Amino acid sequence: MGWQKAGAENESSQETWSLLPMSAHGQLYKVMILYKYMSLATAQTILATNRIGFSRASFLNDPFDTPVAAPIPTSDPIEGLFASISAQGKSMVWEQNTAFLSLTRTITNSLMWSHYADSHRGVALAINTATAGFLNLETNLIPAHFGSVIYSRHRPSGPYYSSFTTPIPVGGLHRFALDHYEKWQRMFLTKPIEWAYEEEVRVAKCVRGLKLGNGKNDSGSCTVIDLGSGRLLHCFDVPATSISGIYFGARVTDIQIAETIKGHPGLQAARARLDQNRFAIDLIPFN
Repeated sequence: MGWQKAGAENESSQETWSLLPMSAHGQLYKVMILYKYMSLATAQTILATNRIGFSRASFLNDPFDTPVAAPIPTSDPIEGLFASISAQGKSMVWEQNTAFLSLTRTITNSLMWSHYADSHRGVALAINTATAGFLNLETNLIPAHFGSVIYSRHRPSGPYYSSFTTPIPVGGLHRFALDHYEKWQRMFLTKPIEWAYEEEVRVAKCVRGLKLGNGKNDSGSCTVIDLGSGRLLHCFDVPATSISGIYFGARVTDIQIAETIKGHPGLQAARARLDQNRFAIDLIPFN
């Protein structure tokens, strides 16, 4: 069976949860399907290499994504100055050592197709976050099921309300620390409200120690690519079965679709079509 996430109010949300059989230990597995819009060429590369790219905050399209650590509150002005300097240093270290995969719950948002899928000439991949390892609490700083972005008109400010009981290395944590979740929400998961149409879900990984070329750390196996101008893309390995479907934009030709899915017989494919009566996107299975 499948169902939408509880509390979803936007009719464009297609985030899917479904149940799989019990494991040998009687544990019930869940499948969380999220989507990634991209160009056709990028999708073909992902399907060929079984790698998907994570980007540092400074390389994302909104400068407000740069993490800002909160200074330790104090009534002493001198201590406050040093606390502010320390917080700035922590913010820089977190930014340099954390990379994000931005996913979405929606597959039929026309703005997303225009902005992120090459003006409807690209695709959206359906990603099984469990199979991809994006729900793993040991290899993700922020797993997908904790990565819902908060949209706000105001930046987070003031002291934290949570008690941080687990000691963590600044910029060096590969696993999810639940007691630090408020910190991650403030630093990595809060965006201006204008971006709410994206319905974004993020996966965050620690990339400390990963250099150009092939490498590995506690976050997983990764190939680091220099895209030019100092921009690095951290491409983490994922199983081929992580991609459960591919949706082609309304401007993609039948020949391009056939070339892309050739060699991937188990991949479910559909194409987007402009609805004739509404400003909406319909999805039609491709045979």
